[in-house]
Amino acid sequence: MVKLRDLEKAMKPQFVWSAHPEKPLQLNEEYEGAKDMARMIFVGLAEMHGFDSGDTMNYLDMEYESYRNKLQHFRNNWKEAKKREEEGVIGVIEDPVKKFYYKVCLTMNAIKFNFGTNPYLKLNDFLRYE
Repeated sequence: MVKLRDLEKAMKPQFVWSAHPEKPLQLNEEYEGAKDMARMIFVGLAEMHGFDSGDTMNYLDMEYESYRNKLQHFRNNWKEAKKREEEGVIGVIEDPVKKFYYKVCLTMNAIKFNFGTNPYLKLNDFLRYE
């Protein structure tokens, strides 16, 4: 079974991290474009894997409102990215939705490789039954 620290471990090589983060899993905004994108992805993947929201909030030192907003942004971004992919217009790399999509895919590939689970199947179910 995947643990929260395993999700973080799978994410570490996929991002450029802040040298002096104010919060856990905070990115280098200059390189990544948004300093909280990894936190949003972590929340979405943790929820998808069935982790208790309280455990995830404690792990990230996050309040409930922030957790809820990040989860909603994760779902919205993934749906938009999948819609664009189906239409063949995913966009250029500077597109934040495309960047989000690639980062999620890279992280899910790392989870699949390192832990033998198939997060793609879980993600599709997770988004279908929200």
